[in-house]
This record gives sequence, C-alpha cells and structure tokens, in this order.
Amino acid sequence: MHLYGKLCSLFLLFVWCNVAFAAVAPNIPVCPTYEEFAYSFECQATCAARTCPNTNDSPKREACVCKLGYIRQYAKGPCIRNSRCSF
Repeated sequence: MHLYGKLCSLFLLFVWCNVAFAAVAPNIPVCPTYEEFAYSFECQATCAARTCPNTNDSPKREACVCKLGYIRQYAKGPCIRNSRCSF
C-alpha cells in the first residue's frame, strides 16, 4: 500500500488514485492535502514542538504524515509550509 501511495503522489493522478485507492483499500483513508500515507513514528513535529524524541524503540504506525517541507500546524492539525509557522 505504501508503494501505491508513493506512485500516486509522484504522478499527481489524484482523482484517479483517490477513486482507485478507495476501491482497493476501503479501510485506509485518503490523505488530506500536503500529506502522504506512510509507515513512520507516531510522534509528528508541530509548529510548537519542532522535534520529536523518537528512538529505535518509539512506536511506529501507518498513517497520513506531512510531506517534505510541511509541518503540522498543531497536534493532529493540518499540514502547512514550514515557513508559515508563527514563532
């Protein structure tokens, strides 16, 4: 599934991918704008907390994560460009 999500994001076939993905894997959500489906650490950086104390033992899961160059505006919030975080 991870490879499928990567292919969709690489080729920018969002409409086709969303329809096909929903048919192939109805229990896996289609990620919002500026996010991609990946297997990664549960902790995701936010504007308020730029780093996560992840170690090799930190829990991982499949979920929507911010794409490169984006960060969560707040915990479980939308992904925004790194430069848009207010300091």
